[in-house]
Amino acid sequence: MNQWRLSWPFAWGGPVATGRFKTVPEDFEVEEILTEPFSGEGEHLCLWLEKRGDNTDFIGRQLARCLGVEHMAVSFCGLKDRHAVTRQWFSIQLPGIADDTALEKLGAEFRILSHTRNRSKLRRGQHWGNRFVIRLREVQGDRPALETRLNILAEKGGPNYFGPQRFGHGGGNLREAEALDPRKLRGRNVRTGLYLSAARSWLFNEVLAARVEAGTWLNRIEGDPILERPTGPMLGDGGGGASGPLAETENSMLAAYPAFDRLFRARRLAPERRDLCVVPRDFDMRWEGDDLILAFSLSAGSYATSWLGEAVTLISAEPEKAPGQ
Repeated sequence: MNQWRLSWPFAWGGPVATGRFKTVPEDFEVEEILTEPFSGEGEHLCLWLEKRGDNTDFIGRQLARCLGVEHMAVSFCGLKDRHAVTRQWFSIQLPGIADDTALEKLGAEFRILSHTRNRSKLRRGQHWGNRFVIRLREVQGDRPALETRLNILAEKGGPNYFGPQRFGHGGGNLREAEALDPRKLRGRNVRTGLYLSAARSWLFNEVLAARVEAGTWLNRIEGDPILERPTGPMLGDGGGGASGPLAETENSMLAAYPAFDRLFRARRLAPERRDLCVVPRDFDMRWEGDDLILAFSLSAGSYATSWLGEAVTLISAEPEKAPGQ
């Protein structure tokens, strides 16, 4: 049984300060950013909800219960943090119901900020990304050095590591993935998908870590199928989609974990690419005494904690949990 590391090398020298993180949900605000407008009509009721202290899947199930529909009728773009104040869209398929009388049932239980209709359901990853407003309390360290580091991260970006919550407590999701039997991977299973995703994400982090250590994570390498920027593999059946020496290097990572390789082949997971570097949009910071308030936007799938961890050691009041982000 493998021992899974859950921390990876820093690109800019490591944190220069500490700060208390998520002392209360209001210290971590997340607002979803969509790119496509809704049609304004259709059988899918779309709700812009604000939630506090609940994970996304739980809210989806509560919406389904309240309206008397199957859980699968409720859709959303992505999982958000539980210990936070989050605002995101949910869609609920209500065939044959053209009016919005359902809102009367929901209004008593949920904070609905806006609503509309759409011809199709929301799909995972459909959003551009998320806007974060984060309060770090009782920040200690070299304040000028911290501001300099944050400005570097805002301008040049940080390694696009998956956060440790992706892998479960102590890497539990990775152990579960390693124990899966490829011969029994039939049908759709939420837990199986979670474990496979954890395995792919961990391998990506390992590839990115090697590029960080080699000093090449900001440089596109020949053989990368994405021409505009450097990417790394979300490995699948057949490797990671690169070619030449780069493919050999990336595929050797998968070969080192044959249990994962067998799973990916059995599930016929298509290789994908993920940016090695994440650069925030609309970055801003300000001080309130010893508290630092940060605001920035990241593309979908990028972790605010990983980006911020390049500058600050986060002292979290939240117990470590399995994924629910």
